[in-house]
Amino acid sequence: MMRSKIAILTMVLFMVGVSSATSILWCSSGTNDQGWVDLLLAEGYTVDRLEAASTMTADKVTLANTYDLVIVGRDTDGGQYASNSTEVGYWNSITAPLICQNAWIVR
Repeated sequence: MMRSKIAILTMVLFMVGVSSATSILWCSSGTNDQGWVDLLLAEGYTVDRLEAASTMTADKVTLANTYDLVIVGRDTDGGQYASNSTEVGYWNSITAPLICQNAWIVR
């Protein structure tokens, strides 16, 4: 019982933090996740797509850090993301809150 209360509290606190986001940067390899983007737009969020998100650069990190939230969409090829230590460093230097919908990228 206590675990479920803690889980619910954690989810509520997470959603309060995410709900304050007004500008979202969507990172993905394709457009199969357009439904998510449309849903966020319908709720009043500003959503921009990051072109060629699979290749992170210092300029893209600077851009990502200007957003309230960065979402790495499910429509990604995990093998193409963070393919070397420099790129891993770029992804790790994003200071904006980040949601990753693809578990293969997190590995």
